[in-house]
Amino acid sequence: MRLPSRLLAAVAVATALAPSLACTCPWADVSVWLVTDALEGKTMRAKPKDEVLVDVPAGSAGQRWEVVEVDAHVLERTGPPEEAPGKPGVVRIPFKALKPGETTLVLGLHDRKEKGAPPVRTFRVTVQVY
Repeated sequence: MRLPSRLLAAVAVATALAPSLACTCPWADVSVWLVTDALEGKTMRAKPKDEVLVDVPAGSAGQRWEVVEVDAHVLERTGPPEEAPGKPGVVRIPFKALKPGETTLVLGLHDRKEKGAPPVRTFRVTVQVY
């Protein structure tokens, strides 16, 4: 499900004001959560069907963010990493909360040339779906 660009832009602007932000969409009983570096290593809560957008710093040329760890029964990636609207140098990775449970989401920044090498950087957040 692609979200309207106005909603994503509003969430991006508000990011400077809060490390995690929820926006309840008027057309459905769904919230959109924006997770930034300020939540790294912390826990956030979401309801089933909520969108969880994770913003991480873009790597250098030849690097990409990949999911290293997640319980796919609780949280599902819904699209590829893309540049965050209005935030140069930031990559946004979309997820959807599926059903109640807890998972640790670990993202790894990998060098494309070094297959099998450990990530050069990781991002970790615990997601509780209730």
